[in-house]
Amino acid sequence: MSQPEPFDFPKLNILPDSDKPPEAPRLSVQQKYGGLYWLGIGGLIVSVILVGWFATQLWLLRDVWREIYVLHRSELPDDRRIAAAAFLAKDPRVEPAQIQPMLFRRTLPEKARYILAAGLNKTDSATSARQMLGLLATEGATSPPDYLRGHLARLSALNIPAEMNFPNESFERLLADRNQSVAAWSAYALTRSQDESKKQAGLAYLEKRASEKSAIDAALLTAARSSDLARSLALQRAIDLMKY
Repeated sequence: MSQPEPFDFPKLNILPDSDKPPEAPRLSVQQKYGGLYWLGIGGLIVSVILVGWFATQLWLLRDVWREIYVLHRSELPDDRRIAAAAFLAKDPRVEPAQIQPMLFRRTLPEKARYILAAGLNKTDSATSARQMLGLLATEGATSPPDYLRGHLARLSALNIPAEMNFPNESFERLLADRNQSVAAWSAYALTRSQDESKKQAGLAYLEKRASEKSAIDAALLTAARSSDLARSLALQRAIDLMKY
């Protein structure tokens, strides 16, 4: 008896010829990461912009950094370092917060420190102005030099807000200071006080000293009695009268 021939099943088109599953379509980077892709691109662009801005500012301030470097080089001649201090004091790009610490560096030439102080028209905060006022009362090795005390008094007088817990007693004590500039600016500070009796005490001191031909007290008396432009001019005259 003959064997029956094997039956061949028809080939189904739905089945692949190979045992391997079909490869999934390759996804693009954008499809893989979705919104994170654009977030990363945006972050990269911002980083490049910030680095470029920093490099540009560094280049534009190259002369400022050069003068700061010169000022702090103790081996350079004092004349060159003093010239660097004059440059920094006049440059509006240099912030008070940068100049203020230099006033107390004993390694700088004294005249350089004086020029920096004379060019500083404001402190970086009212708190700093109060700290300067506190330094005026210190005595001993930590006390600031006499030529600097006048400008510390000036900065305290001009930068402590008159409407916020004004330190009348501290300024009153300084009226008897041995340094004429410290006493004069302390009197002017009292004229800014909201306490009328303290204001009158400051005016009385300036009037008395002005009658004795004290030029700085006369300028500050004019400033106390003036407003706006006239006050600014009188204050600048008082600063100019403070000699090193």
